[in-house]
Amino acid sequence: MLRKTFVIAIIVCLMAVAQAGAVTFSEATGSDLPGRASGGAPRLVAGPYVQNMTTTAVTIMWQTDIPSTAELHIRGDDIHEKYRASGARRLSEVRVTGLAPGTSYTYSLKPTGSVDGKAEVSFRTFPAKDEPIKFILYGDTRSGPARHKQIIDAMDAEHDISFVLHTGDVVNRGSELESWVPMFFTPARRMIRSVPFYFELGNHEGNSPYYFKYFALPGGERWYSFDVAEIHVIGLDSHGARRGCAARSGRRPACASRFDRAL
Repeated sequence: MLRKTFVIAIIVCLMAVAQAGAVTFSEATGSDLPGRASGGAPRLVAGPYVQNMTTTAVTIMWQTDIPSTAELHIRGDDIHEKYRASGARRLSEVRVTGLAPGTSYTYSLKPTGSVDGKAEVSFRTFPAKDEPIKFILYGDTRSGPARHKQIIDAMDAEHDISFVLHTGDVVNRGSELESWVPMFFTPARRMIRSVPFYFELGNHEGNSPYYFKYFALPGGERWYSFDVAEIHVIGLDSHGARRGCAARSGRRPACASRFDRAL
């Protein structure tokens, strides 16, 4: 029997490339992250949120306003595990492995000393066999967080969404760290805790290192692919190539040739 594979390519084609300013991401002091400088109990600023889902693994990330450790509990029919994030950090991630395909799990996160967290949230691993898959494609959410939240609420009202593809321009200016939480993580908070989002760089991210810190994407993150049942998704970044995708002199756009190579 011939099996059909659907291929989805996210190709971000830019006519102009915004240059990021000199930025840092200091986990040692947290001096460049939004929130209190020190003291008091840690408070969740972003997340927890799920990333890089597969049939047997998932990454769970979160950010607190001051450096802290945390405990992550995973529960399911085949697992009851506790993970501890080592070292006090403001942006943390844990890779959970050994899960079963197409299976629902619950998790809870508790930053040490925090009154936040502990509420149980569920996610479902990708299926290993062919079955109907529902996903959402959207993007350019860089302004209007109130409107973005309305869109997220409508998306979250849909049942059995396996993943979300975001085509880029997550924030208005990627080099401004203070914009990431209010423009993306706060409006999307409810959905990102259960459904994995996959992103491609837009020109408004400007190759910001914050993009690569906040998101745990497959492979090299800038160029990647992943499978969900019979769907093969390819993310192609034209931003790093420093050129757009406009066809010249009757030739195929540069993005098209990169897509051919990825296939």
